[in-house]
Amino acid sequence: MSFSPLMAIGTQFLVLPAGAVELAMGSHVAFGGSAMINPALIQAPPGGPVLSFDTGYWLGDIRISNFHLNQRIGKSTVRFLIRYAGLTDLEFRENKPLDDPQAFFPAFGLTLETGFSYPIAAGQVGFSVRTLYMAIYDQYSTGVSLDIGYTKLFRFGWNAGISFLNLGKLSNMSLKAPELPMRLLAGVSNSMVGDRFQNMVCFTGEWAFLPQTWQFSFGNNFRWNQFHILTGTSFTDQTSFVSIGTGLQLGRYGVFYAIRFSSQTIGIPHTISMSVRLP
Repeated sequence: MSFSPLMAIGTQFLVLPAGAVELAMGSHVAFGGSAMINPALIQAPPGGPVLSFDTGYWLGDIRISNFHLNQRIGKSTVRFLIRYAGLTDLEFRENKPLDDPQAFFPAFGLTLETGFSYPIAAGQVGFSVRTLYMAIYDQYSTGVSLDIGYTKLFRFGWNAGISFLNLGKLSNMSLKAPELPMRLLAGVSNSMVGDRFQNMVCFTGEWAFLPQTWQFSFGNNFRWNQFHILTGTSFTDQTSFVSIGTGLQLGRYGVFYAIRFSSQTIGIPHTISMSVRLP
């Protein structure tokens, strides 16, 4: 039997876009980016907690689901998150030709995470700690990892951020332990605000340690009253994509949808995100 599906999910589920805004704009670490990419961006309005839910599909029909709760506590903001990505209909076959598979089995990754951000004199810092569980067929691996991040607001709408993600270790799966996809990201953003609109432009560069490759991402979030139009593009030395999205933020309720088109012809990722601020 082949375990190649593990390479399609494996620890790489930790780098998949977590919600519609990130899918549309790309992975950005400055203000306007994603708290999943930089824990210093974990935010919540004063008052009740914010509940959010993301669901969609990645390349190869990998199902993605996330549930998170953000709560302001004093000057800091705390987040609790459950993240899932997986396939449920992988075929079990022996090393000989068969018309039908002998069985079906899942391959998935699951995390339970907690994080917080806190303002300091020189900006804002954030940390996230997660426990991980990965499984395929009759093999599994568990472990812990850490994300750290920093962001700072400058004059004239400029912001900067940096983060180091997926520092940790996993237990052995079969003969060896899976490697975590460590990532180092740095970027800037700029916000222009008018009477009824706001436009946020983001740029981020990334170095990935598994596999060793670089990536550059550009994103734009244009808001007119409560209506958002999101666009993004990203490229490496081997792949590229463009993405679009839209959303509405009506008082305490929000809903966003995004879709991505890439040079990899193995599916079209799309995600819907919903959020509500509780009283």
